Amino acid sequence: MSGKQVTAFNRAFWSLVYAMKWVFTIKYVIATLLIMSMGLSAPATAQTGVDAADISPTVSSVTAQRRTVARIFGPPARLKAGESQANLEPYIRFAPNFSGKLTAENLADFADDAAFERTRISNYGSPGARFMLTVAVKNAGPETGSWQLFTKRAGLPELTFAELRNDQIEIIRDRDDSDLGEHLQTYHGFAHSFQLKAGETRYFIVLFRGVHSSSLPLRISDPATALKRQNFKIAAITASTASMLVLMLVATLFYLVTSGRHYLWLALAELNHAAFVVHVNGYSIHYLLHDTGIWIYSLGWVMPCLYGLAMVQFTRGLLDTAITLPRLDQMLKWLAILLAATLALIMIAAITSSEWLLSLAGYPVPVSLTIYTFGLPFVGIIAVNRLGKQYIPLLLAWTLMAVFSAYFTIALLDLGVTLPFDSYFYGPVGVIVSLLMTLTMVLHMRKVMADKQQSERDLITSLEARLQLSEEKASALATISDQDNLMHASGHDSQQVMLALNAIVDFAESDEELELPSVLTQTLKASVKQLDYIAQTGMRGPLSVGDSLSLVMLSRIELHDLFDQAELIYRPIIQKKGLVLNMPAKNDFILISDRAICARILSNLLNNCAKYTDRGSVTVDVIAEDSNILIEFRDTGCGMEQDFVDRLVKGENGRLRADERVEGSGSGFAAALKATRMLGGSIEVRSELGNGSNVLVRLPAISTVPECTVDAFIEDARTVGIDVINSDVPGVEVARAQSREIPVTGDPTAKNRNRLSASSSLALLKPVSLDMLEHPVLLASLESESHRPL
Repeated sequence: MSGKQVTAFNRAFWSLVYAMKWVFTIKYVIATLLIMSMGLSAPATAQTGVDAADISPTVSSVTAQRRTVARIFGPPARLKAGESQANLEPYIRFAPNFSGKLTAENLADFADDAAFERTRISNYGSPGARFMLTVAVKNAGPETGSWQLFTKRAGLPELTFAELRNDQIEIIRDRDDSDLGEHLQTYHGFAHSFQLKAGETRYFIVLFRGVHSSSLPLRISDPATALKRQNFKIAAITASTASMLVLMLVATLFYLVTSGRHYLWLALAELNHAAFVVHVNGYSIHYLLHDTGIWIYSLGWVMPCLYGLAMVQFTRGLLDTAITLPRLDQMLKWLAILLAATLALIMIAAITSSEWLLSLAGYPVPVSLTIYTFGLPFVGIIAVNRLGKQYIPLLLAWTLMAVFSAYFTIALLDLGVTLPFDSYFYGPVGVIVSLLMTLTMVLHMRKVMADKQQSERDLITSLEARLQLSEEKASALATISDQDNLMHASGHDSQQVMLALNAIVDFAESDEELELPSVLTQTLKASVKQLDYIAQTGMRGPLSVGDSLSLVMLSRIELHDLFDQAELIYRPIIQKKGLVLNMPAKNDFILISDRAICARILSNLLNNCAKYTDRGSVTVDVIAEDSNILIEFRDTGCGMEQDFVDRLVKGENGRLRADERVEGSGSGFAAALKATRMLGGSIEVRSELGNGSNVLVRLPAISTVPECTVDAFIEDARTVGIDVINSDVPGVEVARAQSREIPVTGDPTAKNRNRLSASSSLALLKPVSLDMLEHPVLLASLESESHRPL
């Protein structure tokens, strides 16, 4: 394809890449142009370093020969028998845009008009142009020697290799040659053997055109060195390829053992790199890609992009960046998308043989490869800092790739430093990178196994601790169960005690001659009621710390009556300790709650106040807040530390005592806390060690509507989707277990509570009022029942 078909953007790109070349050659161009403009041929010869003795004396026109040689050739590369000249760039001169056949006349005319420049790199300008390279060689040794002039380049549509001898052009190889022209775009190297006598100089000319690149490396080696170099190169390529294939199998084995798909990405990367080493050294061109120049060039881009894509995916999987480093994972994901899109563009260009698309792909390729090559070392640094030192080999591998890429760039562009470089260098570097990756996999698996073993040890320790806790909990629950069983039994026995006490009260009230104090009679009545509440709640033990199943029986409670009964019982106890009991003034509040449970809450908290207070007073206040009742207990006792208060309110332990010197089970407050929560309320505690305590109980809900009949209540409940049954009506069965029906009863006895609790966690006690339907306990019960499967 001609240079006219190369886009202007591609030309601009390559012009930018090789801009550094002009910085190093501008002084020689200026000097040459000044000398030529002055018409001084002798100084030009001195400038180029061509000695008159180096020109063949048999040329018919010595002046013309000398002028042509001086303008187009640089100083000769000085050779000695048995020695090579690997770097010919300082001795090469080049000029673009040669047209026509390579003849002596055309060469002389071209030499008069063109400005031959010195180069320090093997890229001579924009692809598509027709370049002429010239190089002179001289045997500076005392004896005759043999050498080979090598070219190393594939995909050339045009190549002419010639020698200027006796003012004539001798064509050595040309596209018209049947052995060269047919396979010109598929060969990967060309060698020309020649001999030089002592002091002899010869002038070689290369005319070529490349479609995708203007690179044409030249090298001179003596036959023995060339043979050794070729054998070493073959051995290095073979060993590198075999090593990478073995490491590919190791990565595949890791995948089979662990099922980690990222190991397959590493295996793909190593297989791809092995193929790239074979390709870049020309073997795939010789044996596979005959007459497919665009594929030769495309694969040179496809393989690095595929290698980068596989490495990025391997990195994401190995480091599990989606979880450990999510922001970095997003960046790597976009880099993978860029590499994949570039790959797709190159493949489409190769399949469709579109030079335009291939030229377009020339822009994202260096961008994506640069980001990948020089970005992954920073990923390695992050991995080592965040995830552990086991990823140091990974960091070294990526750093080596970045350093090698920088070395390759400097060697290719010759940025002020001349560095040796050959395509087989890719092999050893790839092997080292693969070995470091394999070491990373081993260390990663070792860390995973170590973490797994540590997790198993931690699990065993946790299970042992839980087992010990379970044993302690089982012992505590057994104790609680014994207490509950005792309470259950005492609930039945207390019925006999209450009958006896009621008989005494009735006898005292009926016989006026006894003249018993009214206070004693009232105290006996309050004790009977309190004992009845204990019996009611004791049947199922709702205030037991270890019990989680209880019946709440909502009823309309006159608060002053509840406090009066508690005062009758606890005032003598508190006054006996020399304390003052302050109870709330009589009020008209009606609370919708469970009377028996509320009585137990008051009893437990008043008992604690009396127990932990040795001087001062115990005060109980009642406050209305919106639709709730706030009951405040204040004492001047020993108080509690804040840490103890936090544990107490959180309910971390069912049995805690503020003062170990005081006798008791330590479960009074925990039972009151549980009971309050059962009623939809809460408890707040403020205390300071040595300065008493303040306990605030918040209970719903104040009744604001009058009583109503059961039938009206049931009918109104149905309108809002609540099923209520009158369990006292003969023939009406108690709600079945797991039923969503709420029973209404007029019997608060322990026997009836026990009967109802078998099928429901909530019951309503007559008389009822419509605001019971809005009580938080009832609404919460309905909500839990609605989520329970039938």
